[in-house]
Order: sequence, then structure tokens, then C-alpha cells
Amino acid sequence: SAVWQVFFEEMAVYALQDMISAARLRHSLLSSKLYDKQTKRFMRRRRLGEENTKHRPTVIMTGLCKEGKSSGREEFFPVEIRTGGVPAELEVELLFYDNRSGAYFVPQIPLVAEDGPARLRHQASV
Repeated sequence: SAVWQVFFEEMAVYALQDMISAARLRHSLLSSKLYDKQTKRFMRRRRLGEENTKHRPTVIMTGLCKEGKSSGREEFFPVEIRTGGVPAELEVELLFYDNRSGAYFVPQIPLVAEDGPARLRHQASV
């Protein structure tokens, strides 16, 4: 079954059910592997110092780029899993934000080791 559209509202409702659901969704968004459904291949980010990438097939993503990408776009390259290549993780962070108070919260379950490091800390604005 193909995924044609992501329904963010459904993910939000799931995350708001309870803290376990929110932490599970966060873990999925952080650690899911990047997959290009057009080429049917897993993808990876450009490695630091990697040269000679002009003639490789690429997928260009805009709007969901890592922090510090001033161009707003990022290139991804196909991964050869059979030869030991490792696909990139999505690394999309889930947080709850209250625009009235400026407080935000990153859901985590301490018992789940795979939850990954907290990239943002709970902070309440004064």
C-alpha cells in the first residue's frame, strides 16, 4: 500500500492521547529511515567533506532541512544497503508549543532507551 499523503492532524491527535503515544511518535519521527518512493531506494545525507557528487542521482528536499541550512534545501543520495550503506534518519523533532506562554515540551519516556537524546529541553518562559 502506497502512502500518498501524510495527515499531520492525525499524528497530532495520536500524540495528544497520552505521553506514551507522544513519545512513540517522537521516536518514530527521529529514527525513521529516509526513503524515496519514486526511486524505491533509501537515502542518506552528504557526508562531511564528500566531494564529486555532481553526477550522482539526488533527491532535493526543501522546507524540512537540518538546523543551520541557510539555503532551506538539502541533497540526499541513494544508499546501497546490500554493500553496507546506512540510510539517513529523518531526525524530525516533535515538540508541543504553547504560543500564549511561549512554553514548549519534548515528550520522552525514560524507560525507552531508543528514545534518543533530548535535543530540546522543557522550558517555561517567564
